[in-house]
Amino acid sequence: MNPIDVLTREHRLIERVLDCLDELASRTVRGAELDRAGAASAIRFVRSFADARHHAKEEERLFPLLERKGVPRDGGPIGVMLHEHELGREAVRRMDTALGAGESRAFCEHARAYVELLRDHIGKEDDVLFRIAESILDEGERAALLDEFTRFDGSDEQEAVLREATALAEQLERAYGAGTPA
Repeated sequence: MNPIDVLTREHRLIERVLDCLDELASRTVRGAELDRAGAASAIRFVRSFADARHHAKEEERLFPLLERKGVPRDGGPIGVMLHEHELGREAVRRMDTALGAGESRAFCEHARAYVELLRDHIGKEDDVLFRIAESILDEGERAALLDEFTRFDGSDEQEAVLREATALAEQLERAYGAGTPA
Protein backbone atom coordinates (compact mmCIF):
# COMPACT_ATOMS: atom_id res chain seq x y z
CA MET A 1 0.00 0.00 0.00
CA ASN A 2 1.24 3.48 -0.70
CA PRO A 3 -0.15 6.84 0.45
CA ILE A 4 -1.53 7.74 -2.98
CA ASP A 5 -3.58 4.52 -2.93
CA VAL A 6 -5.09 5.67 0.39
CA LEU A 7 -6.18 8.96 -1.16
CA THR A 8 -7.54 7.39 -4.34
CA ARG A 9 -9.58 4.89 -2.29
CA GLU A 10 -11.05 7.83 -0.41
CA HIS A 11 -11.88 9.46 -3.76
CA ARG A 12 -13.94 6.42 -4.70
CA LEU A 13 -16.00 6.72 -1.50
CA ILE A 14 -16.48 10.44 -2.09
CA GLU A 15 -17.63 9.73 -5.66
CA ARG A 16 -20.26 7.32 -4.37
CA VAL A 17 -21.78 10.12 -2.31
CA LEU A 18 -21.45 12.60 -5.18
CA ASP A 19 -23.49 10.21 -7.34
CA CYS A 20 -26.18 10.09 -4.67
CA LEU A 21 -26.19 13.85 -4.13
CA ASP A 22 -26.54 14.34 -7.88
CA GLU A 23 -29.49 11.93 -7.98
CA LEU A 24 -31.10 13.59 -4.94
CA ALA A 25 -30.87 16.98 -6.67
CA SER A 26 -32.14 15.55 -9.98
CA ARG A 27 -35.20 14.03 -8.35
CA THR A 28 -35.95 17.29 -6.60
CA VAL A 29 -35.60 19.30 -9.81
CA ARG A 30 -37.99 16.85 -11.51
CA GLY A 31 -40.62 17.63 -8.88
CA ALA A 32 -39.99 15.41 -5.88
CA GLU A 33 -39.91 17.02 -2.47
CA LEU A 34 -36.37 17.69 -1.27
CA ASP A 35 -35.22 14.83 0.96
CA ARG A 36 -34.02 17.02 3.79
CA ALA A 37 -32.63 14.08 5.78
CA GLY A 38 -30.71 12.77 2.75
CA ALA A 39 -29.40 16.25 1.98
CA ALA A 40 -28.27 16.69 5.58
CA SER A 41 -26.56 13.29 5.48
CA ALA A 42 -24.67 14.24 2.32
CA ILE A 43 -23.54 17.52 3.89
CA ARG A 44 -22.44 15.69 7.05
CA PHE A 45 -20.45 13.21 4.93
CA VAL A 46 -18.75 15.98 2.96
CA ARG A 47 -17.81 17.96 6.04
CA SER A 48 -16.61 15.08 8.21
CA PHE A 49 -15.02 12.81 5.61
CA ALA A 50 -14.28 14.62 2.35
CA ASP A 51 -13.09 17.82 4.01
CA ALA A 52 -12.00 17.19 7.60
CA ARG A 53 -10.38 13.83 6.79
CA HIS A 54 -9.45 13.59 3.11
CA HIS A 55 -8.67 17.23 2.33
CA ALA A 56 -6.88 17.56 5.66
CA LYS A 57 -4.48 14.78 4.67
CA GLU A 58 -3.79 16.48 1.37
CA GLU A 59 -3.45 20.01 2.77
CA GLU A 60 -1.50 19.18 5.92
CA ARG A 61 0.64 16.29 4.72
CA LEU A 62 0.82 15.65 0.96
CA PHE A 63 0.87 19.18 -0.42
CA PRO A 64 3.61 20.48 1.93
CA LEU A 65 5.75 17.46 1.04
CA LEU A 66 5.25 18.08 -2.68
CA GLU A 67 6.16 21.75 -2.19
CA ARG A 68 9.38 20.72 -0.46
CA LYS A 69 10.08 18.53 -3.50
CA GLY A 70 9.72 21.53 -5.81
CA VAL A 71 6.08 21.39 -6.92
CA PRO A 72 4.95 25.03 -6.91
CA ARG A 73 1.96 26.20 -4.92
CA ASP A 74 1.44 29.53 -6.66
CA GLY A 75 0.68 29.08 -10.31
CA GLY A 76 0.91 25.32 -9.98
CA PRO A 77 -1.30 22.32 -9.31
CA ILE A 78 -1.18 22.64 -5.52
CA GLY A 79 -2.56 26.18 -5.66
CA VAL A 80 -5.34 25.02 -7.96
CA MET A 81 -6.26 22.15 -5.61
CA LEU A 82 -6.27 24.43 -2.56
CA HIS A 83 -8.45 26.97 -4.38
CA GLU A 84 -10.89 24.23 -5.38
CA HIS A 85 -11.02 22.95 -1.79
CA GLU A 86 -12.12 26.46 -0.76
CA LEU A 87 -14.69 26.63 -3.57
CA GLY A 88 -16.05 23.29 -2.39
CA ARG A 89 -16.33 24.50 1.18
CA GLU A 90 -18.24 27.55 0.00
CA ALA A 91 -20.63 25.40 -2.05
CA VAL A 92 -21.26 23.21 1.00
CA ARG A 93 -21.95 26.29 3.14
CA ARG A 94 -24.44 27.44 0.50
CA MET A 95 -26.10 24.02 0.38
CA ASP A 96 -26.41 24.03 4.15
CA THR A 97 -27.84 27.57 4.20
CA ALA A 98 -30.36 26.74 1.47
CA LEU A 99 -31.36 23.54 3.26
CA GLY A 100 -31.85 25.41 6.52
CA ALA A 101 -33.95 28.05 4.78
CA GLY A 102 -36.07 25.43 3.02
CA GLU A 103 -34.94 26.68 -0.40
CA SER A 104 -35.02 23.47 -2.42
CA ARG A 105 -34.13 25.05 -5.76
CA ALA A 106 -31.10 26.85 -4.30
CA PHE A 107 -30.00 23.68 -2.53
CA CYS A 108 -30.13 21.77 -5.82
CA GLU A 109 -28.19 24.45 -7.68
CA HIS A 110 -25.43 24.45 -5.06
CA ALA A 111 -25.42 20.65 -4.82
CA ARG A 112 -25.02 20.26 -8.57
CA ALA A 113 -22.26 22.89 -8.63
CA TYR A 114 -20.49 21.04 -5.82
CA VAL A 115 -20.84 17.67 -7.56
CA GLU A 116 -19.46 19.09 -10.81
CA LEU A 117 -16.59 20.83 -9.03
CA LEU A 118 -15.60 17.76 -7.02
CA ARG A 119 -15.81 15.34 -9.93
CA ASP A 120 -13.51 17.59 -11.95
CA HIS A 121 -11.26 18.14 -8.93
CA ILE A 122 -10.90 14.43 -8.22
CA GLY A 123 -10.05 13.84 -11.87
CA LYS A 124 -7.26 16.42 -11.70
CA GLU A 125 -5.85 14.91 -8.54
CA ASP A 126 -6.04 11.33 -9.80
CA ASP A 127 -4.71 12.09 -13.29
CA VAL A 128 -2.24 14.91 -12.63
CA LEU A 129 -1.25 15.68 -9.06
CA PHE A 130 -1.11 12.10 -7.79
CA ARG A 131 0.95 11.06 -10.82
CA ILE A 132 3.36 13.87 -10.07
CA ALA A 133 3.57 12.65 -6.47
CA GLU A 134 4.21 9.08 -7.60
CA SER A 135 7.01 10.25 -9.87
CA ILE A 136 8.89 12.48 -7.41
CA LEU A 137 8.45 10.85 -4.00
CA ASP A 138 11.10 8.32 -3.14
CA GLU A 139 10.43 5.12 -1.22
CA GLY A 140 11.35 6.68 2.13
CA GLU A 141 9.09 9.68 1.59
CA ARG A 142 6.22 7.42 0.57
CA ALA A 143 6.73 5.25 3.66
CA ALA A 144 6.85 8.30 5.94
CA LEU A 145 3.72 9.77 4.35
CA LEU A 146 1.89 6.45 4.63
CA ASP A 147 2.92 6.30 8.29
CA GLU A 148 1.51 9.80 8.85
CA PHE A 149 -1.75 8.81 7.14
CA THR A 150 -1.93 5.61 9.20
CA ARG A 151 -1.45 7.51 12.46
CA PHE A 152 -4.06 10.10 11.42
CA ASP A 153 -6.57 7.50 10.24
CA GLY A 154 -5.93 5.22 13.21
CA SER A 155 -7.08 7.68 15.86
CA ASP A 156 -10.30 6.72 17.58
CA GLU A 157 -11.92 9.87 16.21
CA GLN A 158 -10.93 9.13 12.60
CA GLU A 159 -11.95 5.49 12.84
CA ALA A 160 -15.39 6.70 13.94
CA VAL A 161 -15.45 9.20 11.05
CA LEU A 162 -14.73 6.41 8.55
CA ARG A 163 -17.42 4.15 10.02
CA GLU A 164 -19.99 6.97 9.90
CA ALA A 165 -18.94 8.03 6.40
CA THR A 166 -19.24 4.51 5.06
CA ALA A 167 -22.64 4.09 6.73
CA LEU A 168 -23.84 7.42 5.28
CA ALA A 169 -22.66 6.43 1.79
CA GLU A 170 -24.48 3.10 2.04
CA GLN A 171 -27.64 4.79 3.36
CA LEU A 172 -27.61 7.28 0.50
CA GLU A 173 -26.99 4.52 -2.05
CA ARG A 174 -29.98 2.59 -0.76
CA ALA A 175 -32.14 5.71 -1.06
CA TYR A 176 -30.84 6.87 -4.45
CA GLY A 177 -29.77 3.67 -6.17
CA ALA A 178 -26.42 5.17 -7.05
CA GLY A 179 -23.12 3.39 -6.79
CA THR A 180 -22.36 -0.05 -5.50
CA PRO A 181 -22.41 -0.64 -1.74
CA ALA A 182 -19.06 -1.68 -0.32
